[in-house]
Amino acid sequence: VLEWECCLKHPEDGAREVVGIDNSLTMLRLAARHQTPACRLLCMDMEHLGFHRAFDAILIPYNTLNLLTAEENIRRCLDGCRAALEVDGRLLVQLFIPTQPFPARNSFQFQMFDRPGGGRIIKEILKRPRPATQALEIEERFRIRPMQPGQANQDYHSIYRITALPLDHWLTLFTEAGFAPRHIWGSCDRKSYDPAASTCCLLELEKKVNFFTSLDLDQRT
Repeated sequence: VLEWECCLKHPEDGAREVVGIDNSLTMLRLAARHQTPACRLLCMDMEHLGFHRAFDAILIPYNTLNLLTAEENIRRCLDGCRAALEVDGRLLVQLFIPTQPFPARNSFQFQMFDRPGGGRIIKEILKRPRPATQALEIEERFRIRPMQPGQANQDYHSIYRITALPLDHWLTLFTEAGFAPRHIWGSCDRKSYDPAASTCCLLELEKKVNFFTSLDLDQRT
């Protein structure tokens, strides 16, 4: 099994080999703390897979595919996935799908957590829709408030964009890359996907065995 996002969850019994990839050395170091002999960790870009072997399944969790904000990059990633799968291999993907119609206004989320050792951690998330590019700009702010003498407040923030395509557009991209959907769920407990109730979509896709052969025949005719 090939897994994006550092292979943080893997089998304990060693019955199946899992290869985890990430292009962040920091995340790989965190994952290595939980590494077992059944799991190998590699620093690799998901658009440029460098394997000379095939996998039974590829797992792309945590909306990782949404981080590719250009369709050209998504297609390159999916082409690499198809090439890295066995003939009967499966591609398992978790996607963020925006509510429809596309959100027109900014949204704001606020959470507060107890800080280990005392104080509070405040998390703020500001989402700015970008309908023209079908993207969502996300700003995350973390405000650390120790609330103890001698400890200063700290503020951190990051801004990034994710692709916010509708499901039918994603299915077109998967089809053009040589995949066919087998199951579409709206949660990890395999509830039906309801675009009005959830922005989480889980897909199980199978590799089309004769995809390129059929394409060549279509081009000839």
